Amino acid sequence: MRSLKAGWAKAEITPPPGYPMAGYVRRKGMATGVLHPLYTRALVLECGERTLAIVIAELLLFSDRWARRLRPILARSLGVPASHIILAATHTHSGPLIDTTPFDVASPVSAPPRPTYARFLERTISMAVREAAERMQPVEPALARVVIRGVASDRNRPRNFLSQPLYLLRLSGRSGTALLGVYGCHSTVLGYQNTRFSGDLLGRLTQRLEPQGGFALIACGAAANISTRFTRRNQSAQELERLSLLLARQAKRAIYKPLGVESLVVRETSLALKFRQLPPTQPKAPPAAGRLAEAAEEARENLRSLRRVRKPGQARAAYPLTQIKLGGVSWLAMPFEIGSETGEFLWRRARLIPLGYANGYGGYVPPFGASPHDYEVISSPFTRQADWQLRRAARRLASRPSRT
Repeated sequence: MRSLKAGWAKAEITPPPGYPMAGYVRRKGMATGVLHPLYTRALVLECGERTLAIVIAELLLFSDRWARRLRPILARSLGVPASHIILAATHTHSGPLIDTTPFDVASPVSAPPRPTYARFLERTISMAVREAAERMQPVEPALARVVIRGVASDRNRPRNFLSQPLYLLRLSGRSGTALLGVYGCHSTVLGYQNTRFSGDLLGRLTQRLEPQGGFALIACGAAANISTRFTRRNQSAQELERLSLLLARQAKRAIYKPLGVESLVVRETSLALKFRQLPPTQPKAPPAAGRLAEAAEEARENLRSLRRVRKPGQARAAYPLTQIKLGGVSWLAMPFEIGSETGEFLWRRARLIPLGYANGYGGYVPPFGASPHDYEVISSPFTRQADWQLRRAARRLASRPSRT
């Protein structure tokens, strides 16, 4: 059996106060401070002659344009194909404003992102990947799947999806242990009133699972319809501490099983999705108040931005799907927000762990059963067949014969 090697590193990416923030169109003003420092983390895996890098940054998203630029840069530094670079965001709504083309994810009165910070981000991410590659060591992999309760639910229907899976890959080496986690929940405990930088829920979970000398990177999974809207008491820093602690305590009770790894397999395919016909006027949301009204406003802003940038006559676009296979389990990196039910389908049918907001950002792919009034449906750029197309493409990718 070939040995699996891994290396990991992290670097801080927190902007200074006064920098514009991303995540909420209703947020006013610039960042006033730092609630929690923001980081980018890199994990490099090697088995045989194949090497892979996974980068998780505490940002709202990586745009398609940015991912297409940065993946080849990181690939050249490792001497691997661009498909062997996974570039994902935690989707925190309390992070800095960066390139999010074609989506508008900040207040219309916000200042634009600053090119100097974008260049700093690219340098810092590249540095973290190089440092991780220089720290390779043999590791023993083990996998756990924990059902998390009491933290989140369906943000449209509070009685649905009262629990979510947290997937944890533990890599134990001579000089320490690394955790790669995937949890499907929006990092929106903090609301638009918050003006301090924070990794929000996934950021605080990462910090709680990263003890002295340890390392963790937590990605966002099937989170399209999952949030803390009905489980949080308010949107304060104190409530973020309560929910992240509840999540971390359950994560620390994980029961790991050794994962036999004879090879590392990386496969990438292209998924072409058809755009839906955008309405000539903004859709009217059902009578609502509070978060539903905010969601409808954000959805309408998404459609406005899409209408501005879409090329005349453009009917569809292609997006990358990347499978990372270790032993009998795989991660599926995708530039979408998919529903919890779709995530469960991929796990049950193909042992695929969905890793969202990866290698670009295409928007929501609503599940079959979503209501026409759900935020995910209102703001999605795709037709209702997109979910079925994604499921089929993912299963086909996972069923390909492995070549080591």
